[in-house]
Amino acid sequence: MPQALYFYHSKASFVEKDLYFFQKRFDVIKEFSFGITGKFSVIILLLKQLIFLLKNIGKTNFIICQFVGYHTLLPVFLGKLFGKKVILIPGGIDCAKFPSINYGNYTKKWLGRITNFSYRNATIILPVHECLVLSDYSYQTDDLPQQGIKVHCPNLKIPIKVIHNGYDATVFNVKPTKRISNSFITIASNLDNKVRAKIKGVDLIIEVAKLLPQCNFYMIGISSNISDLPKNISLIPYVPNYELPALLSNYEYYLQLSMSEGFPNALSEAMLCGCIPIGSAVTSIPEIISNTGFILSKKDPHLLKQSIEKALQCDKEKLSAAARKRILENYSLEKRELQLFKVIDSLI
Repeated sequence: MPQALYFYHSKASFVEKDLYFFQKRFDVIKEFSFGITGKFSVIILLLKQLIFLLKNIGKTNFIICQFVGYHTLLPVFLGKLFGKKVILIPGGIDCAKFPSINYGNYTKKWLGRITNFSYRNATIILPVHECLVLSDYSYQTDDLPQQGIKVHCPNLKIPIKVIHNGYDATVFNVKPTKRISNSFITIASNLDNKVRAKIKGVDLIIEVAKLLPQCNFYMIGISSNISDLPKNISLIPYVPNYELPALLSNYEYYLQLSMSEGFPNALSEAMLCGCIPIGSAVTSIPEIISNTGFILSKKDPHLLKQSIEKALQCDKEKLSAAARKRILENYSLEKRELQLFKVIDSLI
C-alpha cells in the first residue's frame, strides 16, 4: 500500500473524517497540524514543516493538504521537486476574496500568491463544491460579482474534481425530545473573531432578533459578551462535536446566513437532526437546502424577517423529515469515501 503525508490547520470533524478514509487506503499516513496562532508562528511552523517534510518525503507517495494557504507552500514545492502526487482540498476561504471585511486568502497579497502557486503546481484539486471553482455572487454588493478558484487563479491547467462533503446519519440523528417552540440556532467555531462573526452572519441574526421578539435565537461558538444584545438571543460557548446531535434536536430551525461558504458542515448536520434550514443564497447553501427550507436572496434583515415568518407557518413535521432525507440521500460518508478512493487509485 502507498504512503501519504497529510497537512491541515486543525483537527476539525471534516479533517478527522477524511483522515479515517485515508488511513484505510494508505499503509502509513503521517499528519502535520499547521495551527497558526499569530504572524510569527507562521515562520516557526514553516521551519518545523520543512524538517518534517525532509524526514518523510522520501518514503511517501502522496501529499494531501486540507485547505490551501501558507501550509501548502512547502508541501507543494517539495512534492513537485521530488515527483510526489499532491492533492489539494480547498474548502472556501482559499477560493474567496471579500475586501469589504478582509476575508479570504486573496485579500492578502502574499497569501494570495502562495495560494495560486499551490493551485498551479498541484497534481489535482478536489474542492468540496462546484461553487468553489466558479460562481456568481449577488447576496451583497460590497464585493466581487464572481468568486472561485478560476476567478482568482485564471488560466489554471491543473485537473479539478469536485467531491462533496459527506455525513454520518447514524451519528447525526433526531433525538427523542420536544423542540423549543420558535427556536433558531446557528453554530460556528471562533465566532468571537469579528471577521469570522461577520462572514457567518452573526450581525444579521442580531438585527432580525430585534424585529422578532416572539422568537428565540441561539448562537453556538461565542464565549465573549456582545453589547446591546437583544434579550431573545442566547450565546453558548464551544460545544464538542459529539454533543451536537442531542443539542440540535432541541431546536426547530437552523440558520446558515453566511456571506461566504464552501460546504457548511453544521448546516448539513443540523438538517440530519431534523432542523428546518434557513440559509443565504451563497455558494453551496441553496443546493444543500433545496426545497426543504428557505433561502434568503439578499443580505437584508427585513427580507430575513419575511423568510422566518414564512417558516413559522410551514408544515414543520414535513420539512423536518425532508431536511434529514435530503442529506441522507445526497451527501453520505460512503459517497465521499468512494469518490476519494477513485481519485487516489487513478493517480497510483
